[in-house]
Amino acid sequence: MPCKLRSHLVAATLAAVTAMTAGSSPLNAGASVAAARLAAAQTALATRLIDKLAANNPSANVIVSPASLAGALSVIEFGADEQLRRNLHQVLGFTEGSQFSIDFDGLRKATGRPRREGPLATANAILFDKSVNPRPEALEALTDAGVRATVEEFAKPDTLAAINAWVSEQTKGKIPTILDKMPGETGLVAINALYFKDRWKQPFEANATKPAPFRLVGGKAIETQLMRTGDRQFRFRRDNRFIAVDLPYASEGYSLVVITTRDEPAVAKDFSAVGGWLTGEGFSSLPGEVALPRFNASSSFDLMPALKALGLKPPNTLPGFSRGQLRLAKVQQRVELAVDEEGTEAAAATAVTTTRAAETEFIKFSADKPFMFALRDPSGLIVIAGYVAHPQAGAAQANEAPASTQ
Repeated sequence: MPCKLRSHLVAATLAAVTAMTAGSSPLNAGASVAAARLAAAQTALATRLIDKLAANNPSANVIVSPASLAGALSVIEFGADEQLRRNLHQVLGFTEGSQFSIDFDGLRKATGRPRREGPLATANAILFDKSVNPRPEALEALTDAGVRATVEEFAKPDTLAAINAWVSEQTKGKIPTILDKMPGETGLVAINALYFKDRWKQPFEANATKPAPFRLVGGKAIETQLMRTGDRQFRFRRDNRFIAVDLPYASEGYSLVVITTRDEPAVAKDFSAVGGWLTGEGFSSLPGEVALPRFNASSSFDLMPALKALGLKPPNTLPGFSRGQLRLAKVQQRVELAVDEEGTEAAAATAVTTTRAAETEFIKFSADKPFMFALRDPSGLIVIAGYVAHPQAGAAQANEAPASTQ
């Protein structure tokens, strides 16, 4: 029996879902509990993903968009059966005891509808190939959820060009393409787009940016442009090994959490111990100063190997969409991020392909060594997260399966 359709889909990130056939608003008072649950899930997803992706190359930068990935998998959940729904729930970082409907509804509210205002813009669409013969009730439910749902002929070159043009428009040109080619016998492409741009609440002082050493794992150092603040009040958190700062943006509720070590540089997996700090909880306001590298980061990953390592079991069918077989095969994500004295600009794209068959003292925070970060929004989403091993490294590429962590 096909699963019961519900009017939901996602739109908080750029996500393209390709299938092959076989035969919005900021946090409000009433949503605080759901937002806290979503924040915890997103933090768990971010930390585990970074750990898996960094396993092959511990000295490389890893930049991901947990919001984008969660949005893409939320599209898949729309057509999932009960077994896949449970599996996605776990992979997305939700605790076993929480309720599926509450968690997925909270995720869709955070990622599904365009936001009226604020620095985060979202959009969504889904295209079915005629060969899929999508269920009429699915098209209706998608439309009711605010999704641009259409049926196209994927064999035509214009379809791929239109998909990429839409993605580029939604991300302000930061992600010009999400699909380099249309996989053979493609059945559907679900696209969710994310774009973020905001200024710091208190910008870094441009004339204070100076070259400074950045210590790498292994003992070497490179020279980088280190931005600096004056003496101000910041929200800090620390233990014997790690120290973190929560840097607010001009828009209420948005901030960038940055975690680094107090002494020797650390590899990405070491930050798992303090991954929970990415929620912004447990910080205290103290006087201090902050130094942070000015950096640009790009990444392009096939996340499917990492997701399988996290427990994803690709299904053979998506009965909510079609009677035919639709099997997940690839989860391609692209992320662009720029951090400077004025603020932050970010965009993300995710393509999921399926085949047939508190003490008072002065704190000095300096990210002059590898650090983890998370860009948070008021709903609990983590828009972008990552591990920066080298602030001048080029685009991250990881299209091989992560090393085994068993």
